[in-house]
Amino acid sequence: KEEWLLINPYLKKNTYDFTKLASQNDIMKYYENGRQVSFVGVNLSEYNGDVDFFSLTRNNFDFCMLRVGVRGYESGQILPDKRLEEYLERAGEAGMQIGLYFSSQAVSEEEAIEEAAYVLSFAEQYEIIYPIAFCMEQAENTASRIDGLSKSDRTKIAAAFCETVKAAGYAPMIYGDKYWLLKMLDISRLTEYDVWYTELNDLPDYPYQFAMWQYSSTATVSGVPGLADLNICFINYGER
Repeated sequence: KEEWLLINPYLKKNTYDFTKLASQNDIMKYYENGRQVSFVGVNLSEYNGDVDFFSLTRNNFDFCMLRVGVRGYESGQILPDKRLEEYLERAGEAGMQIGLYFSSQAVSEEEAIEEAAYVLSFAEQYEIIYPIAFCMEQAENTASRIDGLSKSDRTKIAAAFCETVKAAGYAPMIYGDKYWLLKMLDISRLTEYDVWYTELNDLPDYPYQFAMWQYSSTATVSGVPGLADLNICFINYGER
């Protein structure tokens, strides 16, 4: 179904000119005055298998977002991504800039802080340039422990994670699609955190400011077995 929402005049709008986007072999790039001003990235988890990070850098990938772990939909236990440390080592050796994300099922601010601390325990061992992202999604076709949360609850939980990351000196980020950001969170209370927007489409349909856009989950790129999740980033986090 579709639902129309009024534009919030108090939220900062994005000013991207999407006529300046160009897609070349599944890779999205953004140009200004003929110069590429965006960065090419991929997000990875254990399900991607044996990733060749040197192949990615040879093909001009700038960064990767690596999954640190998940909290179980039912158990509530924090489970590590089985490939994380391997990916961290190999990405660093290949010269890729690294960001991290955690798939949250926190039902309280205390659990969100616990998740952030878990991510930071890895971040402190490696050079993390890109953001540390909070990813919370409802489980498809099954019940999950976050189903009973209110919008206010989810917003407070996201803020608790991000504030913990920020206090440790890293850049926090909120991941979500349009429905999640506009209906499941009160995004007006999270404006100090960058947004990693996901919409698997040719153009993003999100009116407010976002720093990163996940535009494909079915790309084929050298270095990643099977299908890859691709991202374009509009911010040079290496210079922030």
